[in-house]
Amino acid sequence: AWLFMCAGTAAEVMRTGEEVKLGVADVEHILRSYWRTPRVKSDLERYKTSEEFRQKQMDLARMEREFARRRFALFQDRQRNKAIQEKRKEIQAMAEKEAERAREREKEAIEDLLTEIRKCAESVGREKQQTVIFDSNTPHILFLNTYSTEIDDVTREIIEDLNSR
Repeated sequence: AWLFMCAGTAAEVMRTGEEVKLGVADVEHILRSYWRTPRVKSDLERYKTSEEFRQKQMDLARMEREFARRRFALFQDRQRNKAIQEKRKEIQAMAEKEAERAREREKEAIEDLLTEIRKCAESVGREKQQTVIFDSNTPHILFLNTYSTEIDDVTREIIEDLNSR
């Protein structure tokens, strides 16, 4: 659909006799250079696991240390071993939930960054009077003549505009 919309825009411009100006931007380079990206990565890493999960991990480690230090009667050892196994299962289930939440937060954070990049690309494109700006890394483009004098790489301008906000 995106390719169809771009083709429609180019065809419309060609009918009116206007010059088609193409722009490319390296979104990967933009993400590496954007000042917010490291902050977003840091926030995602910090909130990867909840305090409750970390507490349960510490409880399990404490139980395992106590179990290893003490040599109780066989029955007591079995009871402790059972409690440790239950705690491990509980932590495993919690780890899976935490991982799913972390993936969702990462997906949302990346989408937020890409939305900012798109808005900024639109602003730069309007300023430079470009018809279309392509992500130079997008595999959906079948042909892009990068040697054409009509193609303008606006990666630097997008980075500067994003980092000035």
